[in-house]
Amino acid sequence: MKHAVLLAMVLLLAPLFGSCQLLGESAPDPDWIEREVSAPSENVVWQVVRRSLEVRHFPIGGGLDPDRLVAESGWLRSLAPFKGRGYQIRAVVEIVPLGADRYNIRIHVQRQNNDALVNPADARYAEWKWVADDKVEAKILMGHIRTYLDNQMELGS
Repeated sequence: MKHAVLLAMVLLLAPLFGSCQLLGESAPDPDWIEREVSAPSENVVWQVVRRSLEVRHFPIGGGLDPDRLVAESGWLRSLAPFKGRGYQIRAVVEIVPLGADRYNIRIHVQRQNNDALVNPADARYAEWKWVADDKVEAKILMGHIRTYLDNQMELGS
């Protein structure tokens, strides 16, 4: 009897979570874009990556690891009132030192679409489904990084 009640509770509460990660669906394989850049130091590249994420409005948080030179943003959401039109994206940036002030920048932007039919503009009811990486957003982010490094711009805080 306890198991039946527990199962009923789980089934009733499952739609409230809305995350496909909780339901066991996994992300598609990453579709990386890569560019080799030059910079005076790792720290400069790291600050440029961080600033570029901020300019593109990606949430910055605990996913930044300057020791491993990996930055994973939080989810940037864009909700819409129609099924399948809302989405959320998350950027992953890896910096690989090549030596002699050269670095390989790797970026992929994960994307999930909101397939909720009821209240699709309300994040509490979202039903996130993995879709292919957002190559356009990854290229825009790479463009910001390259622009900062190519122009040797001053980075404000």
